[in-house]
Amino acid sequence: MRAAAFSAQRAGLRVVAADLFADEDLRRCCPATRVQDYPAGLAGWLAQQDVDAWMYTGAIENHPELVDRMAGMKPLWGNPGRVLRRCRDPLHLQAVCAEFAVEFPATTREPPPAAAGAGWLAKTYRGSSGSGVAWLVDTASRQAALASRAVYQRLVAGTPAAAAYVVGADGAELLSVTRQLVGLADFGASRWAYCGSLVEPSLAPRLAEPLRRIGRLLHEGLRLRGLVGVDLVVEEAAPGGPRVWLIEVNPRCTASMEVGEGPISFVGRHARVFGCQQVGHDARATPAAAKGVVFAKQPVGVSRAFHDWAMRESVAGRLADIPAAGADIPAGAPVVTVLVRGAVGDARGRLTAAVAAVESRLY
Repeated sequence: MRAAAFSAQRAGLRVVAADLFADEDLRRCCPATRVQDYPAGLAGWLAQQDVDAWMYTGAIENHPELVDRMAGMKPLWGNPGRVLRRCRDPLHLQAVCAEFAVEFPATTREPPPAAAGAGWLAKTYRGSSGSGVAWLVDTASRQAALASRAVYQRLVAGTPAAAAYVVGADGAELLSVTRQLVGLADFGASRWAYCGSLVEPSLAPRLAEPLRRIGRLLHEGLRLRGLVGVDLVVEEAAPGGPRVWLIEVNPRCTASMEVGEGPISFVGRHARVFGCQQVGHDARATPAAAKGVVFAKQPVGVSRAFHDWAMRESVAGRLADIPAAGADIPAGAPVVTVLVRGAVGDARGRLTAAVAAVESRLY
């Protein structure tokens, strides 16, 4: 939510926001409400707002009935429930990928035989950022997958990546391609958790043809509109060149879009798709070369000293998603987001150092 709100402000839009956390830096930039009954409580919040339109972030695409209900209150800059159901149904997505010659891992509702080994994942498709994903490695993980009514997807080995598109009436425009960081223990992340992104300028040129086909799929096959994030795995050593697997479609502004976004706001581009012409840009904006999410490695309380330091760092553009002083953060939950700006070449090393600096103050 915070990244989308900041992007909207850079486009000259006036913003009000609501989410599960209402972090301190979000509150500083715009009126922000913490919704306790999340996500159902968003409808009551929206009903009380005087706004021209609204858009969703997070995992709200997994709640198409809620989206349609809220779209009946205020104009929606986004995709309605019928479209969300299509793109979030992995079996439908598998069929559409085949139609557009886009690689998609074998996916089924039937559990694979135990003899298949640890080559399969179970996915609930009810979360985001890697939540709801489990590796089928033993009897316990298989029983948990059955209990959660998961679907089963063959594991694809390769480099996690993400592509950002804006889809309008005339087609899909590729905005950025980034390398994804997933499950890094140094960041405190769990095995499948998204924990950051890196600008990688070489990715888009090397993957031009499969990215073009994915754009056509989003526009013609799924009939999406606005910002769309696509999770990918790049199989670098495939015969004949890199092989690109589409893993998931996220029909909204995603966490990875914050990396590589320059003066032209991505949310501003999204707004134009839905008819908003009063969109500007911020020539002073410095794009992030990398971002990392710091997760709590143990239960931790946010001290006043840490909070005040983090807020100063957020003003400088180096930290974001700042929790309130006195907040108790359970192990495994996100604490703050680290942003690295400037040169791309050494961004990964600077990101690791910045995460370590946060942890040295946090604990």
